[in-house]
Amino acid sequence: MTSSFCELRPRRYHAAIDIKTWNRTGYKIFAIDDGYVYRLRKGATGYGNAIYLKLKDGNYALYGHLDGFIPEYEAYMDSLRLQSQRNSIDKRGLSPALFPVKKGQHIGYTGETGIGVPHLHFEMRDSYNRPINPLQYFKKEMVDNIAPRPRSLAIIPASAHTLINLLPDTLIQSLPADNKMRLRQPIYLTGRAYIALRIFDQADGASNVFDFYKGRLLVNDSLLYSVQYDRFSYDENHLVELDKNFSLQRRGMKSYHNFYRHPANSLPFYGNTPRGGGMLSTENLRDGENTVIIEAEDYFGNEMKLEIPVIYHRYRPVAIQDVQATA
Repeated sequence: MTSSFCELRPRRYHAAIDIKTWNRTGYKIFAIDDGYVYRLRKGATGYGNAIYLKLKDGNYALYGHLDGFIPEYEAYMDSLRLQSQRNSIDKRGLSPALFPVKKGQHIGYTGETGIGVPHLHFEMRDSYNRPINPLQYFKKEMVDNIAPRPRSLAIIPASAHTLINLLPDTLIQSLPADNKMRLRQPIYLTGRAYIALRIFDQADGASNVFDFYKGRLLVNDSLLYSVQYDRFSYDENHLVELDKNFSLQRRGMKSYHNFYRHPANSLPFYGNTPRGGGMLSTENLRDGENTVIIEAEDYFGNEMKLEIPVIYHRYRPVAIQDVQATA
């Protein structure tokens, strides 16, 4: 695997997993389950040549960037091209009786059509055409004993009077790549702020970097925020800039995940976390010492835990006396 589900792409999520083909084309692909060919596409853009299966459970499987199909599908598409006198064909809504498939049946070959280098784009969608995490179909085939690890911590002010380590600016702190750690020095905080974290994950035998699957933020053992990437709707893709920290990305700081749910964030990943959940403030921090814990986990249950000591001081406006009135 070279890319995971819900990784950040330019102003959208990656709706699939990408499977490495070692810069080669022509590997056989197989039906993930019983069903039928619902859609066949031949084209030079986007997913390139693609096969869409409708499975017996009502979900859809998409195989993208293919070199070609098995001969039966190729002959069918050739006939459509002759009829239409067009090279690009996108045939949808095929009859279940036309090309039924069984689990494990050979259906095509990996390629590099469309966008990108040779690889297989494998996508799962539910019956409402919403992308779902495909790793549920590959958990037994993959070996992953490596936990997610933090790379960098950002603490971001959320009010005009916020001070982080006595400064009104975003704090960026590099972290050692350790999946179990506690910051040596506490963070001093006044006012309201939220945390964003840059996290990377890997799997055994792979050099590629993946995103984490689920995470939590706790303050003094109380859960403030949780996230789990199982499914989303294409209509919500633009909200990725509230889930990931777009402001830091624009400053060249790559992908940070907000451990805070913005009030305008209607994405379905957050369970019982209310909008605004995850904000550090007087509502959940006491004066003096506090413990903030961030946990992240990959799809195979490998866990990361970061403990952040926070010394909190409530914001107390200074009363300014009118000197003339008292003269």
